[in-house]
Amino acid sequence: MTKPNLLNPEFWISLRKRTSLDGWVGVEECSYWTNEVLDLLREYRPHGFIRIEGGVSSEQRLRHHFFVDYHRALGKRLPDGIFIADGTAGQIHDDYLLGYYGYIDDAPARLRVFYKEMVKGF
Repeated sequence: MTKPNLLNPEFWISLRKRTSLDGWVGVEECSYWTNEVLDLLREYRPHGFIRIEGGVSSEQRLRHHFFVDYHRALGKRLPDGIFIADGTAGQIHDDYLLGYYGYIDDAPARLRVFYKEMVKGF
């Protein structure tokens, strides 16, 4: 099997369509999404993605009007930075209903609040 471009958002959206979250945003479903996608990624070993997770303070949650205070996604360290695959980013940022798939430094500020916490010690 030809290995797909794991940095292409379309690849991740196609994987997302194969999960139980297909067709909806997935409120507080990040754990399910990461588990299901890691299972699907077995076809493409070695892929190098790991589950990352982290939370924001109560102050940050109130300031940014977040619905959630803890989040999980997949991450991979690359020479250009840390790549994030987050199929449930829509619960944090309305512009990413099908997820965010890109480098942490390119993510919108609202998502970066979580991602910076998630990659501490990564």
